[in-house]
Amino acid sequence: MNLSNLLSSGLLSSSGTLCDLLRQFKVQAQQLQRALQELRQTQAQLIQTEKMSSLGKMVAGVAHEINNPVNFIHGNLQFANQYAIELLDLIYLYQSCYPRPTPAIQNKIDTLDLDFLTQDFKKSLQSMEVGTARIREIVLGLRNFSRLDEAEC
Repeated sequence: MNLSNLLSSGLLSSSGTLCDLLRQFKVQAQQLQRALQELRQTQAQLIQTEKMSSLGKMVAGVAHEINNPVNFIHGNLQFANQYAIELLDLIYLYQSCYPRPTPAIQNKIDTLDLDFLTQDFKKSLQSMEVGTARIREIVLGLRNFSRLDEAEC
């Protein structure tokens, strides 16, 4: 109903009633504005929740994809270390049994810098073990993050 219809029907008999209606309209407009703002805020929260859920799923997938090869490497480092020790023991045994290597073998020992190589190889294996252990810790943190996200849903 428009204003002229209200006046002609007698609903608006005085200017006081018109002011009352205007106040009611303003109150309703403010309520609608607040409701719209709350709706927008709720929508933003829902979008943020969905993004976090997707992020949690993606993080869990990344953690899984990293975990498999790292566990393979980490598990085989112990064997590689043992094999290296055994091979180095064999080299030392050869050196003790044959203290005078042929010129070709001596040339290769000098070229490889065998003393440095034996020390550095052990350190390299230890560094790899520390590195894979650190990656495993990171993967555990990623898994905990993704599970934390699941607990909040």
